[in-house]
Amino acid sequence: MKQTKSQRICVRLTDAERETLSDQAKAMAVSESTVIREALSAFFAPAPKRVAEESGWSVTDRWG
Repeated sequence: MKQTKSQRICVRLTDAERETLSDQAKAMAVSESTVIREALSAFFAPAPKRVAEESGWSVTDRWG
């Protein structure tokens, strides 16, 4: 049976089910923000000195 956009399925949740879903949503939100924060810090982290030397440049070379 195909459903249209106007048809909705209503489900009654018990308090325990609602609390479990809420806890899962909170855990997912925390883990996603943690992953995003770690990815951004890794992306914007300064390059290690060894990488800079292998690339043939150094901050002191450019700025004196």
